[in-house]
Amino acid sequence: MMQSNILEQVEHLLKEKKFNIDLEKFLGFLRLVKNGWIYPDAVQRHTKSGIVDIYEALEFLSEQGLLEQAIVIYCPNCNRFIGNYYKTIYDLPEEEYCPHNDCIISEVAKNAVIVYRVSQ
Repeated sequence: MMQSNILEQVEHLLKEKKFNIDLEKFLGFLRLVKNGWIYPDAVQRHTKSGIVDIYEALEFLSEQGLLEQAIVIYCPNCNRFIGNYYKTIYDLPEEEYCPHNDCIISEVAKNAVIVYRVSQ
């Protein structure tokens, strides 16, 4: 779970900046985060806010040092994340292996998604 002191900072910063998101649902989602990873599409499904608005809020929190960006790859065949995290686009391999359906992903950058992790 996200620590309450971080949640308080997030709430204060987002109220101050006034993003186009449902703040209570956004905070409710963050309270559910257990492993520290925040997937923007999951936040969108929970809050019913636009994905661009979700990314703007998460990126703002990243700029404030509360979250860290990472890149994950999903398999275009099974639509599941393969489980590897990368720091920058330059760290991406040319090919990636999907353990879920035993295939090679050749267009890695096309299948990359930015996610966020609670800073430690």
